[in-house]
Amino acid sequence: RFEYRTERSPDVLPFVQGTGVETVTVPVPVEVQHLAVRLRAAVQRQVQRLQSMSFVGPVEATRRSLLGVGESLRRSTESQRHRLGQVDPRLWPAITAQAAAMKGLHALELAESQGVGALREFLLRQQRPAPNGRLAPSQRAFLSDPDVEEVLRSLDALTLEHPKLARTVAIVTDELRHNPEGRVIVFTQYRDTVDRLVVELERSAHGIVVPARFVGQASRENDRGLSQKAQVGTLDRFRRGEINCLVATSVAEEGLDIPATDLVVFYEPLPDVVRTIQRRGRTGRARIGRVVVLVAEGTRDASL
Repeated sequence: RFEYRTERSPDVLPFVQGTGVETVTVPVPVEVQHLAVRLRAAVQRQVQRLQSMSFVGPVEATRRSLLGVGESLRRSTESQRHRLGQVDPRLWPAITAQAAAMKGLHALELAESQGVGALREFLLRQQRPAPNGRLAPSQRAFLSDPDVEEVLRSLDALTLEHPKLARTVAIVTDELRHNPEGRVIVFTQYRDTVDRLVVELERSAHGIVVPARFVGQASRENDRGLSQKAQVGTLDRFRRGEINCLVATSVAEEGLDIPATDLVVFYEPLPDVVRTIQRRGRTGRARIGRVVVLVAEGTRDASL
């Protein structure tokens, strides 16, 4: 037997107050568009390397296609190790090209959707060697691409912020100025963006917005996680009104006892329908809520 419920189902309706969804389109700065052209060229160069390898099969410069190639290569290496005790040396250049292409796609997404600050942080991390003091082959292939090298040079002179940043600050500030007792969650997929948003909200909306960083427990170099105790403490402060804006990654999408909010902002749209529903579910429970989705014009954002 199969049953389903919607927001309009009689047994659900008393527990939801309705949610309005707004899409806000923001332009991508010309300088970022120029970086994007070079990053696309870098991705295409790695894809062409893969296309020249007859054993790889069809491949395109898309995330789905490259992930499929990566999975196929992984299965091939595991199979050969199991059957032969070694891997065909021809596979390693393909594995390197696939990983370098994925790095290029990630860099492109950061540039268009998050801005030059997030792109710069990603590229700096790519330049850091492993504990053995060496870069991985895919890092070397990515960083040595002439277009990536030009992007790195261009970033030295760029200080502009993505228009999403100012738009988010304006949306959150306007909500809490008109509703001082309100609660807001801003979702983004990237911790670098979480940190940048918290700094900008504190600077630009002091006295109106009291933001807090809300991320997972895992830590990495120069990026501390939030312990379970700290997460609980932050949510308690949010519930009491000491904090009125959580800037969160996916950790706040499900499973945590987060108070109902008046506004949820998606800093970028999600391709995952389930995660989108979970985020939307953080508002419109006790009272009518709003969801605002920011979309970078002419980018992958717009296709999601």
